[in-house]
Amino acid sequence: MRTEDQFLDRMRSELADGTYPPGTVLPTQRDLAAQYGHDVREIRAAMQRLEAAGLVRIRRKAGTVVLDPTPVRRMGIERYARHRWAVDGVAPFESDVSAESSTQPTVDQRNEVSTVAAPEDVATALQVNTGDAVVYRRCKLFDSADQPTHILTSWYRANDVVGTELMDTEPGTAGRGGGFAVLHRAGLGPDEIAEELELREPTTDEATELDIPPTLLVVDLRRWVWTANGRPVEYARGIHHSLRFRWSYRFKVPE
Repeated sequence: MRTEDQFLDRMRSELADGTYPPGTVLPTQRDLAAQYGHDVREIRAAMQRLEAAGLVRIRRKAGTVVLDPTPVRRMGIERYARHRWAVDGVAPFESDVSAESSTQPTVDQRNEVSTVAAPEDVATALQVNTGDAVVYRRCKLFDSADQPTHILTSWYRANDVVGTELMDTEPGTAGRGGGFAVLHRAGLGPDEIAEELELREPTTDEATELDIPPTLLVVDLRRWVWTANGRPVEYARGIHHSLRFRWSYRFKVPE
């Protein structure tokens, strides 16, 4: 086994057994090299791998900080159940099912809203002309430790949502039940949803906003929402911290 891998296994074990608790600033790479008898270049490479796995965060001048074990939230189609947002008043992200009993739910959502000219992909999704006015709603979500978990940007036809709670920039969901409930009350209740997921490297801006290293992949989610008669009412794109979420689907095999 390479000495880099030996050190990596040792550090994984020591992080797991609490030798270095979350929040601990690790010794310098030079000190670790001396302590364990490895070349500093091997220590540096191993630390980069630990950072890519979400176990530590390397910050210039501040050193290498041990992170809390990353909770996983399971995202399944049940989060879109109609009774939750239309009857119970629970927004889809609030009904995400935790895969870990200790996971803290998202507790803060910060919003930006504006009317913009529809770019080509948005126009195609909403079946409007490129350049037509659409409403842009960008939500950045945080966990109980005030760490960002994902960013969800939605676009709507302007006539569908102007004057509704979806134009509200106050923190939190758009009224009781969130955006789906707003559309439902406007007679545009979601009936069919399509999603596409892509795992990729974050852009520089995405890595900064999610406070993740550029080596940590993100899940890029695209969502299309239609009414029962096939009218598009939302096009959305979410950028998710890949270690915070797991997508889970169960369905009958199509004929």
